[in-house]
Amino acid sequence: MRLTTDMADLDLVAEVTALGSFEEVKHIAVTVDALGRRVQTLDLKSLIKAKHTAAREKDLRTLSELESLAGSGRALTPAHI
Repeated sequence: MRLTTDMADLDLVAEVTALGSFEEVKHIAVTVDALGRRVQTLDLKSLIKAKHTAAREKDLRTLSELESLAGSGRALTPAHI
């Protein structure tokens, strides 16, 4: 399901391919500050794995930037989510 707001589009899913169900994935989620709110999201390593597995065009377009962030040791920010 997609939630569209005037600030961003968010994909809401019950399962993340290659990572598991919501219950399984919530244990590896990280909490970040985004737009004045605390939200849970995948850690960078898990996000990269999920995007590789999904292999949708929109996921593949972002992989090089995410992999570059992972290699640099920099943190994932809300701008990357």
